[in-house]
Amino acid sequence: MEARALAALGQRFECGRALFSAERTLDREPSQAPSPWVSPFDHASLAGEASQCMEQLWQLDAARRHSERVISLRSKGHVRSRAFSELRLANILVSQGEIDHACSIAANALASTAQLSSDRVCQLLHSLHAKLLPHAAAPGVDEAVGALSSALRARVPAPLPIDAARNPGP
Repeated sequence: MEARALAALGQRFECGRALFSAERTLDREPSQAPSPWVSPFDHASLAGEASQCMEQLWQLDAARRHSERVISLRSKGHVRSRAFSELRLANILVSQGEIDHACSIAANALASTAQLSSDRVCQLLHSLHAKLLPHAAAPGVDEAVGALSSALRARVPAPLPIDAARNPGP
């Protein structure tokens, strides 16, 4: 969390130091058994956080490596984690001018995440869609843009019951 805050402030060196410290902490043997109430935080989790930090700091090569590391460390059973990393990687690839590769990664992410409609997934889909739109005339990109558009329409989150009670609609 410290690294994320430092990245948001644009403090590259301090962010890198915080990420390095977190990695050293993960490498140490725990002094006690982890609580069953806490989700495990492992090297794949740290790589995901590092990718977000590096992308925010426009260190795209590092962000890409961290996203690829998450994908390599997470099994197919970690659908959300892999989806976040695949969609983040596709966004990074577009920023790096690797449009075809980004479309391929996006297709994989869409195929494996049809049931996911979290705000975070939708944000990453929106971001990727917006980045790909200027390239829609390129062969194959129009298909990716269309698939992203369909996915976004299908994933509009249902209003929470409390929202529905406040906003009964027409």
